[in-house]
Amino acid sequence: MASSNLESQLQSAQKNILFLQQEHANTLKGLHAEIRRLQQHCTDLTYELTMKTSDQADRASRNSNSVDTSVPALAGVVHLNKKNTSDMTANHIYLEDSLEDEANSNRKQSIPTSARRNAKKPKRKRSTSRNNDFSVAKPKKKCK
Repeated sequence: MASSNLESQLQSAQKNILFLQQEHANTLKGLHAEIRRLQQHCTDLTYELTMKTSDQADRASRNSNSVDTSVPALAGVVHLNKKNTSDMTANHIYLEDSLEDEANSNRKQSIPTSARRNAKKPKRKRSTSRNNDFSVAKPKKKCK
């Protein structure tokens, strides 16, 4: 009788763990999609800022009769552009780190300590592309 109860509790716990792992995987997919969306938004804003800066520089050079008056204007635009880019980069890094910390926290909470200790982790490599997707390393093909 007691072993039957223990077996049903074990099966229930295993089902709960499987459910949590599936939810965790879905959450990670959503977080990665959000990171890609934010990266694209940052790229779009950088392009837009570059175009505005370029237009301002063109207007400044057309309006000024001498190089001496356009140089300070361009220096100001460059300084503003650097500051905006720096702020956007810092914000992007903060968001990415926050999402990664949250994902790691969720991962640790959803897997029991004994399962974490005994689990074999797949090797992951960071892609070199700009969207920072994570993928499982593929085994090398054996020659015949």
